[in-house]
Amino acid sequence: MPDLGPALVLAAGGTGDTPPAVLATLAQARAMAGEAAAALAMFAALPGPAALVPDAQSDALAARGLLRLWTGDLSGADEDLTTVVTRIRGGLRLRYPGQALGYQAETAFRLGRWDEAQEHADLAVFLAEEAGRSCDLPFAYNLAARVAALRGEWELAT
Repeated sequence: MPDLGPALVLAAGGTGDTPPAVLATLAQARAMAGEAAAALAMFAALPGPAALVPDAQSDALAARGLLRLWTGDLSGADEDLTTVVTRIRGGLRLRYPGQALGYQAETAFRLGRWDEAQEHADLAVFLAEEAGRSCDLPFAYNLAARVAALRGEWELAT
């Protein structure tokens, strides 16, 4: 993958301070290109404990949580995404709240916390519907249907 340094400086308006949403997008692209370790390293400036990450960096924290989920670090993903979801529920506005909620639902599901997974997925569906973000609905509906389907609750799953 090419050096992202110039793109990060350009995205920051020449200041070198990459906006969290841009950093998140570039890191996800890097991970999808097979460079998950390099993608996670892009968040090295964030404090390790999720609770210490400033609210203004919550988009970046959500992306770090997503990458941790993708790389099998469920406890790290859970810490990051739980912090972000708590902030969303407290009124913080993220660029893509449905993504953070959806990936927290996925993390909770993988950890066996199905009721919690259902709550996060249902909120992701609600937010996507309320915001008219039809592009988010397939992702959110998939997550919301999973627990009900595995429990044999077909009415809820469809």
